[in-house]
Amino acid sequence: MNPSQPPNPKRSSVSPFRPTVRGCVGQDPPLARVAEEFYHELLTSSVAYTYRSLLAEEEDPLLADRLDGFSVEDAEHFRMLGRLILALGGDPTHRTRITVGGEHASLPSALPALLQETLVGEKRLIDRLETLMGKSRDRVVRSLLSYILEDHSRRLRFLEKEHADRTRK
Repeated sequence: MNPSQPPNPKRSSVSPFRPTVRGCVGQDPPLARVAEEFYHELLTSSVAYTYRSLLAEEEDPLLADRLDGFSVEDAEHFRMLGRLILALGGDPTHRTRITVGGEHASLPSALPALLQETLVGEKRLIDRLETLMGKSRDRVVRSLLSYILEDHSRRLRFLEKEHADRTRK
């Protein structure tokens, strides 16, 4: 963690490791194009977590805060990946329209479905991250992607537990 910056209160575990693109071996436009696809998913994921946080706010403020924290993490990941795409010779411009699926249903009945939808999205992001990591041998690229993967894996464990707890009730 950078001592000159205060810790992010929304972040559940702040790692002292902050990956950078310094030392990236060189430009790799094909890898940059693959990373650009994931880059767009991260932005959509951040927006989706904000939306889900708003839906959960009244029924479960603690869960809403956690989902909001995930949104903040994804925004941080979005920025890191944008830097990486530039370093690889790509263009991290976001050109698509953001939409978040789902119906605004009455809570609490919608909360398990909301968590299930969130789990599916996290699993898809983790799969994409692992695929992206497998396409590079650059230690800097892999280090940055590993950092993001670690956050998403931790998040998945939390969501799986939340979903299991709520479906047992």
